[in-house]
Amino acid sequence: MNTLYDYVSPGLLGEISVSGFASAVEKYAADKKVKLSRVLDNSSFTLDNTANYVKAGLTINSPVATLNLSKWSDYNYEWHWMTITKYYRDSTDSRWIAVSTWGERRSINYRTHFDAIVGNKSLGGGFMYFK
Repeated sequence: MNTLYDYVSPGLLGEISVSGFASAVEKYAADKKVKLSRVLDNSSFTLDNTANYVKAGLTINSPVATLNLSKWSDYNYEWHWMTITKYYRDSTDSRWIAVSTWGERRSINYRTHFDAIVGNKSLGGGFMYFK
């Protein structure tokens, strides 16, 4: 993380661009002579489309970075990057993601996370994986 931090170089507000993050990761990979490219999805930013994008990344064993730029909300993971390592549904068919954050693995309701990204107290966010 410390090495990658030099490439991402977050500003005063942190790294608030999924595209900027992706460019930094690609530059890091290129400097290490590793072929790595972001996977883009031009479909509408909906709950189902983003879930399909997350599942596609995880299916190829690529963890998915997610950024949530909500602020002044009651969401525990506002203004925050996390790494999604699992997507699943429980016995009530609720969607969940397992994430790596603050050095721990946590489970978050996917709809809650998605709603925080698109909510009226948010400046956006998104998802990104590489292959």
